[in-house]
Amino acid sequence: MLPSDCGFTAEQLGLGIMEDHPEIEVRPAFFPLHTMAPFKAHGRPCPNAEEVYQRLFCLPSSAQLEDADIRHIVASVLAQVKKQSASA
Repeated sequence: MLPSDCGFTAEQLGLGIMEDHPEIEVRPAFFPLHTMAPFKAHGRPCPNAEEVYQRLFCLPSSAQLEDADIRHIVASVLAQVKKQSASA
């Protein structure tokens, strides 16, 4: 989960990682239900869900990941955080 004051969203970070490293699939957190069309009419504000969605991202988590894969993923995340921070 990204710090609340980092200056960029998890979606921006994930898209940047996948652009630079298409072999790494980054997914956002689950979309807040109260903002989806089927639920919007009856939804109420849910600031916690909205904040988690903006800050949380999911990285590959297979039991088949090798140590080298994990190092590559971590290095890619750190590089993209540095890149996003420079442009924030």
